[in-house]
Amino acid sequence: MKKIFYILTAAIVALGTMACENEGFDNLNPEIKGEGLYLTAEISRTGLENNMTTWTDGDVVTITFDGTTFNFKHQGGGVFFSDDEGVFSLKGQSGLTAWYNYEGIDSSAGVAGARLSAEGGSFDADGNASGFNFVVQNGFVKVEIMNDFKDPFVLTTSEAIFSTGNSVEIQGKGVHYVAINPNANQLTLSATIGGVEMKNGKVTFSGKKVYNIGQLNAEVSNFTVFGQHQGWNKDTAEALYKIPGSNTYARKGVELKNDTADDKNSGFKFYCPGVTVNADASNYIFLKPNSNWTSSGAWFAVHTWETGQNGVWYAMSKALNGNYYVDKSKVKTNLLFARMASGSTESNMNWNDGKVWNQTSDLTKQATNNLYTINNGVWSKGAGSWSKLATVSGSTGAIYIGKDKETITNWVTRWTNNGGGNNIQVSDYTKTYDLYISEGGHQIWGFEVYYTVKEHGAAAPTLK
Repeated sequence: MKKIFYILTAAIVALGTMACENEGFDNLNPEIKGEGLYLTAEISRTGLENNMTTWTDGDVVTITFDGTTFNFKHQGGGVFFSDDEGVFSLKGQSGLTAWYNYEGIDSSAGVAGARLSAEGGSFDADGNASGFNFVVQNGFVKVEIMNDFKDPFVLTTSEAIFSTGNSVEIQGKGVHYVAINPNANQLTLSATIGGVEMKNGKVTFSGKKVYNIGQLNAEVSNFTVFGQHQGWNKDTAEALYKIPGSNTYARKGVELKNDTADDKNSGFKFYCPGVTVNADASNYIFLKPNSNWTSSGAWFAVHTWETGQNGVWYAMSKALNGNYYVDKSKVKTNLLFARMASGSTESNMNWNDGKVWNQTSDLTKQATNNLYTINNGVWSKGAGSWSKLATVSGSTGAIYIGKDKETITNWVTRWTNNGGGNNIQVSDYTKTYDLYISEGGHQIWGFEVYYTVKEHGAAAPTLK
């Protein structure tokens, strides 16, 4: 049965008119005539508004009489036919009840999962049917999923109203109708994905009504979860979904596994194929060295001073775009960039003992420009130029976040360039767990990752 419902409001709306095409026996195609009984199934418009239903191929309505159930199969145009053994016993019978989905609703079948009944139908002595006027007995929950996700949304109620119990899965972008059994109690209805709750409310569910809970959407993390429990397959890694009102993503109720043959394979990792970062560059001064300066394992520092004062040293770090940077606030009026010997260390930067291999000429801190580029082929005190760098863009590359082997109970911080050589493990693999992760703000060097693991159902961490 294909039903298309037009909802009148965004809240609770009475189920509207349902119509069907009806044709008399004289209009039956010759090829569907046979030895048996026919009936025309109408769908009542009483109390229903602005909705439409049409019977489709494969639909079956049933009539039980004198302990025997007869199946009438749809032939087209709302006409049903049965040649079941004994079906002629229905001739001359009145007060019959016919059912569509006699066994009950099917909450996983969309609108075709409705349960309809027609009471008071009859066949005259010649087998002509009348009075099979079907009425919808159940209600519906209507939701619109806004995108396609790897995971289904799960609707859960505090009491069982679905054919599947107190929960049902729905998946795929678009509008979904879920058949429900009426319940006089006020029930809690929640919608989750990956165990993360997206909606929650209280409703009393009646028959012949559509309960529109609106749109369901979720934000998916750049990171996924893969581990022993799903075969260490990054291609099928499990998604993490943003907890509404936070910057924290989670996946809940995960059954992690250990590897009894090789313990190092136990547990899981957070994985991300890479993140493109676009960060404000205005608070930094950058150096773009040439190929001479980057050779032989050299690293870079800035020496800076005010006129008449001793200078100070700061080691430079590498930004995602390949340039090197230092906080602008540390740089004095005068500065130079130094190419430091590969064997020297940041702990004792000075001009002695060959620590400095090359240097630029003395420079002056610029008001606007913040990128100094050393010309190609230059070694010491050669030509270079200032320019303005507004943003730093670059990719982090693949990220694997792990931890030394111990149970995690609080937030753990990892840099994005931490390969996570060890897996995240738990002490008891018979339990299920909730996994949380949050990305720090994007910076010119990347970003920090915060994560934790909790036993399923335990209090969530303070969300970031």
